[in-house]
Amino acid sequence: MNNSERLFGDTLPGWAGVKVTSTDEKLSDMWIRGEDPGNHSGLPYDQEGIDRLRTQILSDFTSAPSVGAFKTDGAIQCIDDLDSDMQRRKQRPMPATAG
Repeated sequence: MNNSERLFGDTLPGWAGVKVTSTDEKLSDMWIRGEDPGNHSGLPYDQEGIDRLRTQILSDFTSAPSVGAFKTDGAIQCIDDLDSDMQRRKQRPMPATAG
């Protein structure tokens, strides 16, 4: 599995509770979309959502962008920005499946 597949299939859905629908989508909008089904009601994207995203990234990859990269004036605003950044990072092994 390449880094984009891991990010789109595991990391972001695990974080927001919804699937990636467009790489142009802002991460903050994806976070808000996940609120509708009650995945993280009442938690704002900045700061709690950013912290949770970095925690989710670190569970799937060996490093994550800085908190500042996700802030309003940071380099990572949309899914495509994050995907580009994640291409240089190493994945952690997939968790064992129950069976």
